[in-house]
Amino acid sequence: MPSHQSTKATQEVERPKLPATQLRYRGPISIGAPILSDSLDVHARPFDLGASASSLISLSPESNIYRTIGADDQGVFTTTTAPFASNQELQAHLYGFYLLSGSYAKGKVSIECDAPWELYHNGKKIGSGQGKALADSTASTRLPITLAPEMHTLLLKVQPLNKEKASKTISLRAGFTPDRADADIRLLTEPTRYPDLSYMIYGSTLSGVRISPSGQYSILYLTEPVAGKPSHHRAYLYRGTKRIGELSGVAARAQWLPKQDRLYFDEASAYGRSLYYLDPTTMMRELICRQIPEGRYIVSPNETALVFFPEDKGPEYKKTLDRFASADERIKGFRDRSFLAVFDLKTETYRRLTFGSRGTMLQDMASDDSKLIFSVHTPTPAKSPFRKSDFYELNLGTMAVDTLFANSIDISSVRYTSDNQHLVVKGSAASFDYIGAVVPKGSAVNVFDEQLFLYDRASNSARALTKSLDRTIASVQVPRDRFEAYCLAEVGDERAIYKIDLATGRTNRLSQREEVVKSFAVSRRGQELVYVGQSALSSDRFYAIDTKRGREQLVYDFAAEKMQHLEAGTVKDWDWTAPDGTRIEGRYYLPHGFDPSKKYPMLVYYYGGTSPVHRGFEGAYSLSMYASLGYVVYSLNPSGATGYGQEFAARHINAWGKRTADEIIGAVKDFCKAHAFVNDKKIGCMGASYGGFMTQYLQTQTDIFAAAVSHAGISAIASYWGEGFWGVGYSTIASKDSYPWNNPKLYTEQSPLYLADKIHTPLLLIHGLSDTNVPAGESWQMFNALRILGRPVEFVGVYGEDHHILDPQKRYEWSSAIMAFFAKYLQDNPTWWDDLFPKTGV
Repeated sequence: MPSHQSTKATQEVERPKLPATQLRYRGPISIGAPILSDSLDVHARPFDLGASASSLISLSPESNIYRTIGADDQGVFTTTTAPFASNQELQAHLYGFYLLSGSYAKGKVSIECDAPWELYHNGKKIGSGQGKALADSTASTRLPITLAPEMHTLLLKVQPLNKEKASKTISLRAGFTPDRADADIRLLTEPTRYPDLSYMIYGSTLSGVRISPSGQYSILYLTEPVAGKPSHHRAYLYRGTKRIGELSGVAARAQWLPKQDRLYFDEASAYGRSLYYLDPTTMMRELICRQIPEGRYIVSPNETALVFFPEDKGPEYKKTLDRFASADERIKGFRDRSFLAVFDLKTETYRRLTFGSRGTMLQDMASDDSKLIFSVHTPTPAKSPFRKSDFYELNLGTMAVDTLFANSIDISSVRYTSDNQHLVVKGSAASFDYIGAVVPKGSAVNVFDEQLFLYDRASNSARALTKSLDRTIASVQVPRDRFEAYCLAEVGDERAIYKIDLATGRTNRLSQREEVVKSFAVSRRGQELVYVGQSALSSDRFYAIDTKRGREQLVYDFAAEKMQHLEAGTVKDWDWTAPDGTRIEGRYYLPHGFDPSKKYPMLVYYYGGTSPVHRGFEGAYSLSMYASLGYVVYSLNPSGATGYGQEFAARHINAWGKRTADEIIGAVKDFCKAHAFVNDKKIGCMGASYGGFMTQYLQTQTDIFAAAVSHAGISAIASYWGEGFWGVGYSTIASKDSYPWNNPKLYTEQSPLYLADKIHTPLLLIHGLSDTNVPAGESWQMFNALRILGRPVEFVGVYGEDHHILDPQKRYEWSSAIMAFFAKYLQDNPTWWDDLFPKTGV
């Protein structure tokens, strides 16, 4: 056995700062030669047992075939070889550990081994050694690596040795030394991770759920993003709470038929596109129609037809000179129009239902397929809100059309109920002459704060359904066989499912176990409901609810699987009371290993526009993810957010930072006073879209932030109003009845660009360079202004991305840039930023 006894030279050897005291070990692994039918292969080469062994050895120490071994008091691991069966046998040994990094870091892996070895970092070979006898005076091999803030797998493979070269034992030391003493790195033998970027971007999610008409079956959809490729989709089938199958390929897109407990999907065939039904009990599929038309479709409620949404292409864009009838025509496809058609499954005939210069949108279809409701949207360029909608009912037997609602600017959707005499209508609180409004009649309402109404066709009257609830309705489903409605409502920073008895108007919250419902579905009779949700510190879970008894049951704990090795962190609620008495709801997240006696930098996240920051765990701006980087993260929903009542949401109108900024600044200051563990000299803030505007505007009002990030932020309200795809439309709420010519004060005094000389905070402007909603010019002009003023500013553009950064690899790099910027200014560590953007001569 090689000597590793103490010597005087020990004091001269630099040992790793993080020495391995335990390792994951697999071995000895016996590798034998195959039967040789020939002495040479097709390339006239002899068989190389050593070379082939590399492909036979798994490099993942998470496998159960590994075991944990410990080092002696000198940090040396010793394993033994097994007796060799023959001279042809080789033996290999694998040793693994993990480096869990809570920050971007560099350092060196130290290896001392008395046998030939190779070292792999996340499956990639980074170094090797011939093997030297261990002695305390021996300098170890030190291999440089860079660690992104996530879990890293290090695996040392002792090269396969034959009987002649192998000794009875193998000895080694291993460890890691970071380049910075303050690096947040742990050396572990069990796979452990934080909610890092890879987890958030590439992890599978439960993307939706549907329930069969009877409520006996459900289908759960899963999506997994893949870098540079389309996302991978699969689906699980359930009978009650029991999983009975899995679907992949085209069948993973299957949906339930409206009446039968069977699924439908289509598949390309020699005939074109064929329609199939799938029985969930037998998993047998039945060909229903050999060739259906191309295009998007749904199955009609009575299953007699397919409803198609054919598109008529608009005038082609000219290559040199073109006339634009509206600014919206800048967007590709805006000149096209979508219509309605039906394909009779019995006669296999296709009939166009609507036609014209204005597109039509399906709202709902009667249970017996006799009628449908559709809408037509008409631009009104000279009258705010610059569009109106008409809702019609079409009798499919006679093709007679009845007008339901004309010239509406408040109604967004209309649904049949079980009796067809009543309709469930979703729209702003101003709908039906303000019957659903909590604010005074005639006052401005935030049209994003939508409510529900029950419309009686016989009496031509409506009744408010959610006025007493006073929460924002995100979506609604109406069961075919029950006089009820089920809605997804914003309740502060939560999203919950409510049941509404349409006869009495009584509302009842159903979802209780998760804070944010992502998707839900209800059966025809309304007694069975399924949903997918997550909470502030947990990923997706799948639930079933008996709506009659109010029983909620966990069906699939996907979070338990996905988060098996995850340290999610800690979240606590912290509400702030403004000087006028307004309660501003908020919460904060603590970094792992939190020590209240220490000082931590803090990040503040908000939207500030009209949508609340929900309590969901996952997402591009996961607050747990940012907390895992060593920050306290504080989030709040200031005035103007929906989900807190109509009066609160209406504060968004004509504000553009007024009141909202004061609330954010006041809350941050008081949070720091109440929490001594926050370093109030190292506070950063970030937001996207309107939140990006808020980031820029805040820097003109305060100096409490040490760094700020604006993604796709608005710098000048007038240029966004005129150039943003949604600029004019969104401004009908955010700048209601205010224009650059009648209210120039709003457009200048609330625009960060016009206050750029007040900005001294280091500011990162990051923008998708193909953004049509908030054009990248909003960031460019602020970038130019701050450069002229000599202020610290950075501009990072994301090629080929629009308002939302969707490509997984680009999302990873985009988020990395934000994190690196904050690390530079809040953690005094510019390494990551300098690696991402090395200095050039430009």
